Amino acid sequence: MTTKNKNTLRFMKGKSEHRVKKEDIIRLEGKVNYTFVYTKNQSFLSSKTLKEYQYELNSSDFIRTHKSHIINRIHVISTDFQKGQGQVELRTGDKVDVSRRRLREVKRLLSPHRLTL
Repeated sequence: MTTKNKNTLRFMKGKSEHRVKKEDIIRLEGKVNYTFVYTKNQSFLSSKTLKEYQYELNSSDFIRTHKSHIINRIHVISTDFQKGQGQVELRTGDKVDVSRRRLREVKRLLSPHRLTL
């Protein structure tokens, strides 16, 4: 995976090259030293870590919710914050946990006046 410009990422899937707009990325999930990148219609496996993506996607739209998850806030449809825990629901129906450590920051970033559906 390499970048084409600052709004597009390039992924290889088999022998095919795919260009994905950052806004089309719904979420990223880290597994050891690999990252699964999910869009509405497809997913990609990348050898980059979530930490690398966190810097590359340096935008207010991408929020690290957990040590293994980054979400795109423009795809959030609801939040559920309870005592010491939280969960975010995305347009795909996926529910992503929010770690206790990141709960306060995620709440702040996804507060109703910042969340536009």
